[in-house]
Amino acid sequence: MQIVAAQQVGIRVGRGGEPIGHGRVAARVDALLEQLRRTFRIGERSISIGASIGLSSSTLGADNVSELMRQADIAMYAAKRS
Repeated sequence: MQIVAAQQVGIRVGRGGEPIGHGRVAARVDALLEQLRRTFRIGERSISIGASIGLSSSTLGADNVSELMRQADIAMYAAKRS
């Protein structure tokens, strides 16, 4: 049995207005994806989760949520193809 669900979520990353570097965000995303790749068991069933994450960034003060989400979508679809 396969259940497919899609969810689009936007997350602003930073501390008190101070942005976190792209490398640190990418490392955290990689760690999250690694955890999601692990198969786990519920009762007698083995459960696998797949995920694709797209990142986009903006300089301070240039936040246009629609454009950032569009760029993240493009990055996510590129990740799915690879």
